[in-house]
Amino acid sequence: MDRRIQKTRRAIFEAFSSLLSQKPYARITVQEILDAANVGRSTFYAHFSAKEDLLREICTELFAHIYETAPIPMAHSGLSQRQDRILAMLTHIFRHIRLESTMLRGILRSGSGELFLSYLKEYLDQFTDLYILSGGSTDTLDLPAGFLRSQISGSFAEAVKWWFLNDLRPEPPEMARACCALVFPLLAEVAAQSPPAQQPASVRPDGGPPEAFQELGHPNCKVPAEEIEKS
Repeated sequence: MDRRIQKTRRAIFEAFSSLLSQKPYARITVQEILDAANVGRSTFYAHFSAKEDLLREICTELFAHIYETAPIPMAHSGLSQRQDRILAMLTHIFRHIRLESTMLRGILRSGSGELFLSYLKEYLDQFTDLYILSGGSTDTLDLPAGFLRSQISGSFAEAVKWWFLNDLRPEPPEMARACCALVFPLLAEVAAQSPPAQQPASVRPDGGPPEAFQELGHPNCKVPAEEIEKS
């Protein structure tokens, strides 16, 4: 993304965050966002069609670079490898949520909190399909199609709500481990029901094997490197 576009979008998000610390989401107008960000109306609408789009874009920012960095999980990956990857990714997601906590707290306390959580759940649905249920068989669990995904992603979304109610305690790594403690037994069950897969072709451009998700190294990541390294 062009640096000027990034700068403009960042200004709009920061203005939105500042306004949320002063008043409820429902009382914030687009004009107030424009004034606080010092951008014109045409500039705002070049990026967002409405104030509600900011809610969806916040979710996009939370997840986009994580999906760009993480390899698509392969069916041949061992259970331990998949668990390590999921734990690392969830930890990183919680770090980003804490980084944007002022803005997100204002949203969750507003009348649009449930709308934001519905957007968040859409991304968590994708995360669940790609990194938890991918490559496994749930046929023997005798559950309706989509039920597992809905329950898993819904539990993640509720965990975010609970975390804010508890003033963002415990720390992101502990929150991620708590979520994984609920999900990993199910992941093990799905893996146990799945037949061994053949070694697939690599999805990496260099032809190498898929690797575990690494928290460091993406240029668009705003989480300070020292915070990642100390945990």
